[in-house]
Amino acid sequence: MLDGRCIVTDCRPVRMADEDFRYKAGATAAACRAIGWDFRVVGEPEPVWATNLRWLAGYRHPRFSNEDLEAELLSLFAEARPLAETARRAGDPIRVRPVLFHLLWRGDLAGDLTRPLGETGAGHTLRVPHLSRNSPRPSRLQASPLPRVPPGQQDR
Repeated sequence: MLDGRCIVTDCRPVRMADEDFRYKAGATAAACRAIGWDFRVVGEPEPVWATNLRWLAGYRHPRFSNEDLEAELLSLFAEARPLAETARRAGDPIRVRPVLFHLLWRGDLAGDLTRPLGETGAGHTLRVPHLSRNSPRPSRLQASPLPRVPPGQQDR
């Protein structure tokens, strides 16, 4: 989320929301509440957003991380700036874009993913999201106990 809150979103199509799903969604919601996250169930994702998410998922692997370049990009995007123009200022696009998309995937940069992102990100504005003290990052949380699953429900 742009404001730094953590939200787990289940994109189950409405036609598939059966009793088993409602039970699992309830358990997931309880687990999220236990660690201070929000949980929501929505229908199928909007096509442009889903396409952008698939694109960014291609940059989720740590091999796209580069500490020096990440620090430079986070500094450049401390204030909202145009993606393509600012990325060019950081260096060679072949080197910069994968790191930039990795930062977007990790949530270290934020922008409007309801518009097509594409290879260059032309026309997009990004910024570093401003996290509050009460908004823990998923990668930095310790495990929390999950709600107990009733007998006979474990293998569903």
